[in-house]
Amino acid sequence: MFLCVYFCFELIKMANKCPMCRKEVTTNSIACSICDLWIHKACTGMSNDLFKLLIEIKEQGQDHCWKCEPCGSARKIIDQRLTNLEKTVNKIQATVNTNVENIAANKDKVEKAVEQIEKIEESVKELKSSKNEDAAKSMIAEQIEQNLKKLNIIVHNLKEPATNLTSEERKHEDQELLARVLREIQCVVNPVVDIKFSTRIGRVNGENSNPRPLLIGLKFMEKKTEILEKMKTSTNKPENYISIVPDLTKLQRKVEDDLRKEADQLNRVMSKEDFLVWEWRVLGGKGEKRLVKTRKRLEDQSKEGTQGKGQGRNQGQARRPQAVNHQAGGTKRKTRSGDTTEGLEEQNPSKK
Repeated sequence: MFLCVYFCFELIKMANKCPMCRKEVTTNSIACSICDLWIHKACTGMSNDLFKLLIEIKEQGQDHCWKCEPCGSARKIIDQRLTNLEKTVNKIQATVNTNVENIAANKDKVEKAVEQIEKIEESVKELKSSKNEDAAKSMIAEQIEQNLKKLNIIVHNLKEPATNLTSEERKHEDQELLARVLREIQCVVNPVVDIKFSTRIGRVNGENSNPRPLLIGLKFMEKKTEILEKMKTSTNKPENYISIVPDLTKLQRKVEDDLRKEADQLNRVMSKEDFLVWEWRVLGGKGEKRLVKTRKRLEDQSKEGTQGKGQGRNQGQARRPQAVNHQAGGTKRKTRSGDTTEGLEEQNPSKK
């Protein structure tokens, strides 16, 4: 505001002075068509012919278009800025047009997303209804329990520390012993960095009882995956039937038991021709098991064919007896062909 007032004041003072030489303007001068200030002809550097032409135009009552040097420079700057501003406006307009087109193109996607959200809301309302309230609560409770156990592992048959140690000393010895066992399979575990908590499951039954399962809570999913993978693939297995499995919920264990029962049932009702070639098996690690129909190996087919000669087969009679190896801390099931279908299982969950 101050600058505008100052500029206007300066123009008023210069109203009768040439802005070039700051002297009084009398004759032989011309007014700038932009700033309206009068300037001596000599100060403009204008030729006599051009000066005469402009005077004639003025005398005829017409407005001439001539600007002084300062106004000409300012005009160039303003014109350049206006040009740049126009380019910017054009870019903005192009961006707006593109966005409008994208919005129109995504309209169908948005509508589909809204439909899906509405369906989900309806499903949630149904789950909240009294009819499905118990099922919803059970589903939510199961999900919460799985999230709480997702970083846990259970170690079976790991030697227990002496009972005369304090609770903290026993925890420390459990973690150190586990770290030494894992080093045997090329898996490095730092108890301070990688282990969140550890505890033995169940009560001590006596000096000569089997070791209680050790529940380990890890801090990182990557470390849990590494431990389970090394236990499955390593050729240098730990001694004393030590096994490490994920910490499953009661529902997850029931699902796996149901899969084994279903596999047994499918194998019982299989035709004689299929039985010589195929078998149903439960494959995968703990928490990831699935039912798969697999082809028997050639040596297994040969054994089945030899055993089947001269023997009748009663309808509905079980053809596949199971061999069960009893080991400390769990059982290991085998199919008739000798292929292991289940790794070392946890001890009875009811003891946890």
